[in-house]
Amino acid sequence: RASSWSGPQGENLVGAAVTIVGGGGITEELLSLLAPFGCRVTVVRRHPSPMTGADEVVGVERLLDVVPGRRLVVLALSLTDETRGIIDAEALAAMDGDAWLVNVARGGHIVTDDLVAALQAGTIGGAALDVTDRRQAELLERDRSRVVEMVATNQPLSEVLRELVELVERQRPEMIASLLLRRGD
Repeated sequence: RASSWSGPQGENLVGAAVTIVGGGGITEELLSLLAPFGCRVTVVRRHPSPMTGADEVVGVERLLDVVPGRRLVVLALSLTDETRGIIDAEALAAMDGDAWLVNVARGGHIVTDDLVAALQAGTIGGAALDVTDRRQAELLERDRSRVVEMVATNQPLSEVLRELVELVERQRPEMIASLLLRRGD
C-alpha cells in the first residue's frame, strides 16, 4: 500500500497548440470542443477563410509551417487525390517529438510506412487512428503503447469524445485526476 500521493501525471490540452487539417463540419465541432481548454488552434484548409474558434486559418501549402510546436495535429478532411498521403515523412518530421497525430478522417491521408518509421524512431509521441487501412491496423497490433484505435461510428462527435474520455478514465485514472487538478475542479 502506498504511503503518499504521487504528483500529477499525464498531459492535458489546457493552452495547447493544435493544428486541424480540414475545414468542414467535424472541424467546426472540434473547435467548439477545444474552446473551453483555451487551445491555440490553426486550421489548414483548401480555401482559407476565417472560422469561428480558430486563431488562424491557412492554406494547404502552409501545412509544414503549422505542425511544428503543436501538441496535436488532427486530420478531419475528405480523402481526395490531393489529400491522399498528405501526412508523409516530411510532415511527420516537422512535428514535435511529443506531438500526437489524430486521424478522424480516412486512413489514406497518412503514408503508413512513414508513420511506422516515425513511431519506431520516436519522431512523434503517438497516433490515434480511425483505421481504414489494413497496414495501419497491423501497426495497432505491434505498438499499442503509442497508437490508439478509434472505431468509426454514426454517433455525434461529442458522444464519441465522451466515450474516449471514459476509456481513458478506465485505463489511466491518474491522467484524469491530473487534468482535474490543473483545471481547479
